[in-house]
Amino acid sequence: GDAYVSPQLAEFLLRDARSTRPKDSFALTDREREILKLVAEGETDADIARHLFISISTVRSHLDRIRDKTGRRRRADLTRLALEDGHDAST
Repeated sequence: GDAYVSPQLAEFLLRDARSTRPKDSFALTDREREILKLVAEGETDADIARHLFISISTVRSHLDRIRDKTGRRRRADLTRLALEDGHDAST
């Protein structure tokens, strides 16, 4: 009675659902947006921790929450999100 979905189809459906998600369907905190901006500027987790005077594990916790909220997994996808959200890496 269970339905089977191939991994390729599941990936396609998830990618499609994420791409059609309304832009404002997730709410990032100010700190998460700050970290996202620093990611877009090419900073490493250690650099972000030093810049914000927090631990690397705290940075990673924020990044995990950003990933959970946005569905974006890779650092490049987070950078793209920051740029789409108006965070110019040169500012």
